Amino acid sequence: MLPRHNRIPKSDFKKIFKEGRYLHSNNLILLYYRNNSIEEPQFAAIIKSKVTGAVGRNRIKRMIKRLLKKHLYSIKSDYQIIFMVKNDLKDTRVNSLEEEIKYLFDKANLCKDK
Repeated sequence: MLPRHNRIPKSDFKKIFKEGRYLHSNNLILLYYRNNSIEEPQFAAIIKSKVTGAVGRNRIKRMIKRLLKKHLYSIKSDYQIIFMVKNDLKDTRVNSLEEEIKYLFDKANLCKDK
């Protein structure tokens, strides 16, 4: 699970959806918004109830959050990032999902320069 200070507060969701930028991949939609008032990146994962059952949705969220926690310190610190799942990922491997997340981060230029 992500630490509390790395989770997006519910009060910020409207602003992120209204003013954020979108990127798409095969299975995910990345929505990101630059917020200068935060000191560490914040994340959320959203899955529609039509995608799969409750157990599957929770499994997918855990997978995404585990991958985000792994790459937490390589993301620029002043962004709020929401992942929305397009398709049922129950047969998706963690490695392919990780590659997709990295691809979206690189495309959005959200990784810190090394």
